[in-house]
Amino acid sequence: MLTPRSKALASAWFQWGAIVIFFLATIPSLALLVRAHDSATAIAHDTLTWEIIGAFIGGIVTILVQARVAQDGCFGVCAYPPAVPIRSGAILLLRLGTQSLFWLTMVVGTLTILRVLPTYLGLVLSMGLLNLWLAVFGGLCLALGFEQVVPARLRFFFALDKLWMVWRLWGHMYRAERSCILALNDTSLSPEQRLLAMELINLRPWVPGGLAAIHEIARTNNAPGGLAARAREILTTHAER
Repeated sequence: MLTPRSKALASAWFQWGAIVIFFLATIPSLALLVRAHDSATAIAHDTLTWEIIGAFIGGIVTILVQARVAQDGCFGVCAYPPAVPIRSGAILLLRLGTQSLFWLTMVVGTLTILRVLPTYLGLVLSMGLLNLWLAVFGGLCLALGFEQVVPARLRFFFALDKLWMVWRLWGHMYRAERSCILALNDTSLSPEQRLLAMELINLRPWVPGGLAAIHEIARTNNAPGGLAARAREILTTHAER
């Protein structure tokens, strides 16, 4: 049975692996957008190009990985914490860029439905933009943390499936949206789950408020499951660096 420390390390490997998958998935989508006119002509003649096939496969892989991350998060405890530190100003620009890509996808799809764009060209552009947005959005959520890419007050508008919408409408937070800090302080979780949240913060000390949350646990002598003892060990290790 994996320990919380082992689970945290395994989640880090999965997180970076998924980021690489999302990055690779953008390549065929970009190629499809660059050669959109040729691909649309090929579809009109009942022919598939490698860009279309690659974008289709990349889209399926992206959706499968997205579903895995969105459904369970990190071992069903919390969202994956930021894999890399980044300034708040850069996060804002990336957030705006991602949303702009999403709305561009919606505009192209609408113009295609209204037949303002040629049907096959519009389908190719919509497919390329949608796959690109899904890959970029998924990669940023894993690299920077879901709670940073999608602010709490806007999460209803970022919902990618109706299950998340239902949970929000009833005032609940889905486990894949919960930050590791919230999980650490959630007394309804088991000590092992809270230890996992603590180990995730330990691996990524740049998580805003992460070490402060561990410090509060260290001051609690009656914390269950060895939480306080492990918190003191973590703080001692960071103090020695």
